[in-house]
Amino acid sequence: MNKIAVTGATGFVGNFVSKYLEDRGYNVYRFGRKNIDGVLQWDITLGQYDKKIDIDCIVHCAASVDDWASYEESYFANVVGTGNVLKSFNNVKKIIYISSCSVYDSFCDQVVIKEDECLNGHFLNNYSKTKLLGEMEAKKYNIPHVIILRPHIIYGPGDTTIAPRIRDAIKLGYLFVPGDGSNRISFTHVDNLSQAILSSIKKSEVGISIYNITDDKPFIFSEALMLVRKLNKLNFKIIYIPKNISLFFASIFEFIYKLLKIKKSPILSRYIVDQMSSDHVFDVTKARNELIYNPTKSIENDFYI
Repeated sequence: MNKIAVTGATGFVGNFVSKYLEDRGYNVYRFGRKNIDGVLQWDITLGQYDKKIDIDCIVHCAASVDDWASYEESYFANVVGTGNVLKSFNNVKKIIYISSCSVYDSFCDQVVIKEDECLNGHFLNNYSKTKLLGEMEAKKYNIPHVIILRPHIIYGPGDTTIAPRIRDAIKLGYLFVPGDGSNRISFTHVDNLSQAILSSIKKSEVGISIYNITDDKPFIFSEALMLVRKLNKLNFKIIYIPKNISLFFASIFEFIYKLLKIKKSPILSRYIVDQMSSDHVFDVTKARNELIYNPTKSIENDFYI
């Protein structure tokens, strides 16, 4: 299994994964919306790929990750797009679908979540809902081996989401944080995710498999912020805002943005409040046992902004 198609290859995760696999001798076909050298241009929301390419495995990274996108935009990227990918390579032996731990119920009381828990369908945004629907789409086609990987808060070199938000938030020397910082959060370094993808490519069993993929251990959020501040030699003050107050203001921002039809994400949303103030810890025991997953990167040594 040497010929690998990587979708979303012009994005943060897809680009990193493509290089990671190429460095290990795989023949990678990079697909992306942007017209860039070395990338096969394709918008998966518009239809199937129109050229015949013999592929062994698809690593499907392409997605709309905007937590404020409309349902239509999220659905076309994360569900319709997934279907178009699978229809384009209907003879493929394996698909590795990059999902998200955001598919879990935001109101679940489970402290450490396993792959078959907290799937009750209570979502705070369209991204979470359509990523779960994307998983269902990936299971629909007659592909011998479907592997679904669920990372959480992906970071690392080339990050275009988490690091920029932190940089923007601390411009005035302050970082306002919902909650009190006592919650525990799992993170996923993009190198650890790539390791899991490589192990998934090598995995010989057929069927449908789902794995949480995070770093070795979760962090108390306040400690994580301190580590990031120290690692990046930054000087900013952290101000915690009670969760109930944060949710109140988030609801107001969401109402105003929807009323004015503003497409840019609000400076505060209920999803962001939940992600920053609630426990989000995910059990990776299954990945350790079945993928021999052994994450080595951590925010302690590689969360540069």
